[in-house]
Amino acid sequence: MINNVLYVGELVWYRQRFVRHPETGSRVSRVNPESEWVRRSVLALRIVSDRLWQAVRTCDATVEQRSRAVSKGIRRSREIAVNDVRQTPMPLRRMLICGECGRTVGSSIVVAMAVSMACGIETVAMPLQSVGMTSRRAWR
Repeated sequence: MINNVLYVGELVWYRQRFVRHPETGSRVSRVNPESEWVRRSVLALRIVSDRLWQAVRTCDATVEQRSRAVSKGIRRSREIAVNDVRQTPMPLRRMLICGECGRTVGSSIVVAMAVSMACGIETVAMPLQSVGMTSRRAWR
């Protein structure tokens, strides 16, 4: 919330410029290099102390670091998912049939956390045993 440098009494001009898109003719903003920005200190406009400003910057850095870690994990899981398509961990899963609705694994039975099999239609209301399925651990 506290990201505007005006809150600490600093005015900044020429952060961006506007140009026309050559094909559409619409106005498009482009960020100027920081070296071209004009900064002026106006202490009369200050409404946030330096201590609070630095605390927010520290908090922002922490959030950004966590966000990068989460994004990296998501990218990694997508890469694994794409690379893991080559072979299913249960080669007979397409041959399994739900004891209740008669559908195959490929159409409505879901591999739940790679530990048990359950019918996708019935899992909301009934446990595995009531839909004619058993845990993978019991199969071993």
